[in-house]
Amino acid sequence: MKNNSKQNGNCSHEEAVKWLQGIAYRKINGNTNLIELLAYEGTSLWWYLDLPLYYSLKNFLRQDKLESTFSEQQSAFYSRLEASRLLLINFIGIFYLFTKTFVRFIYGILTNLITKNDHKKYTILIPSYSSSWRESNILGKSKKKDEMVGDIIKELLSRDFRVVACDICGDFPRLGIKQLVEKNISEGKLWRPLDTYLTITVLQKTFFSWMYYRKNWNNIKRNPEFYKLFLYKDVDTYPIFKNVFEKFFGYNLLNALLQIELIKHAIDNENADLILTNCDHCTFGRSTVIAGKERGVPTLSSQMASITPYSREYMYTKNEINTIPMPDTIAVTGQYYQNLLTKKSFYHAKKVVVTGQPRYDPLNKLEGYSKKEFCDKNNISYYKKIILVTTFPVGLEQLSYNRAIFVSTLLKNITNLSSVEIIIKPHPREDGNYYSRFLRRGVSFRLLSKRDDTYEALYACDVLITFSSTTGLEAMIMDKPVVVINLTGEPEGIPYVKSGAAIGVHKEEDLVPAIKGTLYNKEVRKKLAEARKKFVYEHAYIQDGQASKRVADLIMQIIEGTRRSRS
Repeated sequence: MKNNSKQNGNCSHEEAVKWLQGIAYRKINGNTNLIELLAYEGTSLWWYLDLPLYYSLKNFLRQDKLESTFSEQQSAFYSRLEASRLLLINFIGIFYLFTKTFVRFIYGILTNLITKNDHKKYTILIPSYSSSWRESNILGKSKKKDEMVGDIIKELLSRDFRVVACDICGDFPRLGIKQLVEKNISEGKLWRPLDTYLTITVLQKTFFSWMYYRKNWNNIKRNPEFYKLFLYKDVDTYPIFKNVFEKFFGYNLLNALLQIELIKHAIDNENADLILTNCDHCTFGRSTVIAGKERGVPTLSSQMASITPYSREYMYTKNEINTIPMPDTIAVTGQYYQNLLTKKSFYHAKKVVVTGQPRYDPLNKLEGYSKKEFCDKNNISYYKKIILVTTFPVGLEQLSYNRAIFVSTLLKNITNLSSVEIIIKPHPREDGNYYSRFLRRGVSFRLLSKRDDTYEALYACDVLITFSSTTGLEAMIMDKPVVVINLTGEPEGIPYVKSGAAIGVHKEEDLVPAIKGTLYNKEVRKKLAEARKKFVYEHAYIQDGQASKRVADLIMQIIEGTRRSRS
């Protein structure tokens, strides 16, 4: 069977969503569906499973042949081998989870990080991943902070709020102790491991709930009706989902349940007035929302990444929106995203508030940057045009071949341009060695460290080239031209090109003319500049350095409104 998703980029998205709905809502033996079977605390744990299933299915729909995908996988030997592998993965994952939890629990107790409420007016509970603790290198000042919520925390502390920041380690096989030590040295007792809230009651509730769902899962697997959910054009597609299901009902479900119970205990222990999350569709974000709703504490999600019309994380049907663990309020960065959530998806208009992007507050004060200093530091001629290339990590959303096409096309076509300097800035989650190998082959470009100041590079460049990155928006905030390379045949996620704010390259031969147009064509540059202003306002709101303050104001409004409604 051939599919046409490559010709119609959004086909795989729409088809995947429709297929997933059939799996989630179709009754098994006419009694119940998977959403109902995974009911927990007034919501459904299905939504921890939905996103990995979606990406597995979407990547499968990109393939040309269906039958050949399964012929190799359906042999008895392969099935036994795969079952053993999954069993081992879950065993290692569960062992890691309990080891990590107890080590971090002991760290929290020994460092005496649980402190009593010091009678400040408001207490805000803020969970965040250890991986968000990164080097912030702005205007030559290098300091580590939580990249997602650090600016908001700083604003809340300036207003004398009590902030309880909970570190969550999600980086297997790490324990996250290094980040905790750095946080405690830098910011004192502000940060603590979420695992500090571990109790016997939390362990019991987590373990017995997990065993209950494991038992249900084993019963479901023995039911022939379950496998009928995966019939697609008379072909059994369950093999593409099997790994996701087995991992979910093993380590992943146990981890989610533990996080829910830990956050509930943190709410009770700290008497939290509000919970702030920065990733409401991540495991800890789902857990935060479920725990907050169960305890009657309002939850606020602050948008930290781009949202597209094809973001399964946010684009839900009217039927789905009623079963999803949804934060009470979402602070979005611009009107475009508010419209996406309330018009294309089915979020309630009053729940979506435009505040701007707190991470972009420093972009209001870039006078300290100097292009000459950047060029001297990187041994670049000040008189050459600088082309900055920002890349993207490979993962669920972006496949390795997308990156390979992007990089090879780019370097093949622009390294021979005269009077230009090419600089590649890897994504913070990427391994820079991927790009070093091109240097070893003799390709000429400058490679920055992923720790180098991205804003300084953006400030110094004459044009930015990217695929689908928020650095495009950051470049536009600095009034820089942007070229977007998209050779995948799929629609762009962030509408840089559709809005007219960037030049799009969809064929290899169009790349060099696009770059020359942004560098030298006055008419092209003028049109791009006009479109950029509108794009920045719609996607990042007012650039006044006050987004963190607007989020803090919103937090106060939510808390005071909640208290009034209860009085």
